[in-house]
Amino acid sequence: MGEHRRKADGRRVFSTDFKRATVQRVVTGEKTVAELSRELDIAPSVIRSWKRFAEAGATTAVQAHSAFDVSREEVLYEHNGVVVGTYTAAEVMGNPLNALVWLANHLATRGLALEPGDVVMSDAISKMLRPKVGDTIRANFAHLGSVSIKVVP
Repeated sequence: MGEHRRKADGRRVFSTDFKRATVQRVVTGEKTVAELSRELDIAPSVIRSWKRFAEAGATTAVQAHSAFDVSREEVLYEHNGVVVGTYTAAEVMGNPLNALVWLANHLATRGLALEPGDVVMSDAISKMLRPKVGDTIRANFAHLGSVSIKVVP
């Protein structure tokens, strides 16, 4: 299985090359996800996640995230090509993950919990944009790529 660096909490940190090689073994049919899970002692959901990212075509699909600090991620918003704001994720309660923790704790006080497959929008960091039909809104993230929408009738 090889040695992997560990985080302070004991979890292993897998390199980008290791993740790509693991995904390649599934894609080529050398092993199934279940077989690799047992062989490498990695949860099948982790391997499937690496595979989904790779299949999505992102160049950093299986990038190691150990050095990535989501709170420092910068985003530039455009409305019809005009910059309308620049922000960092830290503007969401210091770190967007803090909003997620707050939500989980708040739900727990009501006997509820987040469930697998739930989608959580951690908070908005931009001013309210009010696009009209024909307008395009684009968010350009420093490390995560970009996303845009065009409003149609």
